[in-house]
Amino acid sequence: MEGGGATLSDVYQGAKKLLLNTRDGMERLERLDYSASSDLSFSLSNDISQIQSLCVQMDRFWRSIAAKSQRDLWKRKLGSVCWEKEGIEGGMLFSDPSMAKSIHHARF
Repeated sequence: MEGGGATLSDVYQGAKKLLLNTRDGMERLERLDYSASSDLSFSLSNDISQIQSLCVQMDRFWRSIAAKSQRDLWKRKLGSVCWEKEGIEGGMLFSDPSMAKSIHHARF
């Protein structure tokens, strides 16, 4: 389960922290005038892209776990992180349609 010195648990904890920070950023963005907050929007877009990368990394990790019960647990945890990321992403797209293009580019 090692990959570049990080364990699945380390990557998961990092993703959860980043999700919390991103959610806080979304709340700040909602309080601001969206047109006046391009730096924050750009930062949130980068965070979402980073969370997506962590989801890909966690997906590789959990598939390498031998015990089925542990695989199932981590699969659910990964699903939770990805679902939360998609919710934040959807909120950004709803509140700031101009972000759709940058998020789309960050994914591909």
